[in-house]
Amino acid sequence: MIFGFFARNPNKEASQLASDAASIIDMAETTYRTELLDEIAEITRYGLDSMERNCADDDVRRARELDRYKSLHREARRQNAQAKLTAYTLIIINTRALAVAQAGTPACEHINAFLQRWPAKEEPESTLPG
Repeated sequence: MIFGFFARNPNKEASQLASDAASIIDMAETTYRTELLDEIAEITRYGLDSMERNCADDDVRRARELDRYKSLHREARRQNAQAKLTAYTLIIINTRALAVAQAGTPACEHINAFLQRWPAKEEPESTLPG
């Protein structure tokens, strides 16, 4: 059947996502300064947490959020906002990798390893005067 030729191949897509995640992270870590990498990790972590919290098992919501992040990605590209552009790319890759289930695990592992290398900064405890 000719339409089978145009069907998405989840294994090929998962392989491409893993390759893209690794390349983007490598480029960021070799090019950007520490402050920018911290910002990328923070935005990525927030986006992934938000996706999980708001869209856990709802494919329709997940698709809507993915569209929203694609829109944010386009805006970051227009503004040349490198931290946001990189973070939104990682969020999109992670979301798409989750959609191809087990085959997407390597892409998610690359992103999780990046987030572990750039942990969230601890908020200083606020103290009230008096």
